[in-house]
Amino acid sequence: AILEQQSENVDMLEFLANITVGAGKSDYVIISPNKDFDASAGSGLSVELTPGAAFASYKLFGKSTSTTLTFVAPVTSTRYDLIQADPINQTISVKTGTEGGSAPSADSGCCPLWQVRTVVSQTTRISGDLTDVRPS
Repeated sequence: AILEQQSENVDMLEFLANITVGAGKSDYVIISPNKDFDASAGSGLSVELTPGAAFASYKLFGKSTSTTLTFVAPVTSTRYDLIQADPINQTISVKTGTEGGSAPSADSGCCPLWQVRTVVSQTTRISGDLTDVRPS
């Protein structure tokens, strides 16, 4: 009973924070200098993400350290992938798209952050490969 009450209290605090900071939107990235999941090209095909905080399906997610995500070039056609925040598992992940297709949507309960374009035989990431899809 105590754990259930604590869980309900956390849900209520997340709801109130979402109404206050996130304007009641289910998915919302909290914009703050150097702490808003900003992306930049890393070495090779990697993408570097700054720390950040967001709501995904009204659940608060925060990461206090930078994240490096590694990508592999497609074989036959350009591919669009999606970087997403997952508050349930407390992770930043990549949802891999289909070669020749459009970028995938975020998984249920996740907040979309960046679309990443990778072309056949690409070996170096450039800033033009990154499209900001962070809801705010």
